[in-house]
Amino acid sequence: MPDPTPHEPTEDSRRQVSAMVAFGIPQDKIAVIVGCSAPTLRKYYRNEIDIADAKAQSMVAKFLFSAATGEALRTGATHADCIRSAMFWMKTRAGWKETATHELTGRDGQDLIPPASEFETARRVAFLLARAQHRLESENAVSMLVEART
Repeated sequence: MPDPTPHEPTEDSRRQVSAMVAFGIPQDKIAVIVGCSAPTLRKYYRNEIDIADAKAQSMVAKFLFSAATGEALRTGATHADCIRSAMFWMKTRAGWKETATHELTGRDGQDLIPPASEFETARRVAFLLARAQHRLESENAVSMLVEART
């Protein structure tokens, strides 16, 4: 049977709810820990639920920004930490991305397949068309022979 006494938030429970929301714990699990239902949690801790995530993101962003700008070097961060933070910041906030480009070339940077003249291209197309037509004619001849034998 549910507890008939109404839930009374305390400063400790408000801090606890704020921390758990900031950590990303689902509200139904927070409610169990606090000792109330999920609707009661939302009723009494609406402010904590609404702002805790934004506060947490703000704190992480502040730290990341200080590392990315080199300010964190004064508080013990390494140069590598700052470089990683700067790269992350630029990828997520400035649209930077890592790309790999592979260019295939022939000897001494020449084209792999030399460009063909219009005449050469037309000659190749004519050859391919003639070969396709020959194959079609061969297939038709075979079909006619098969039909004649049956």
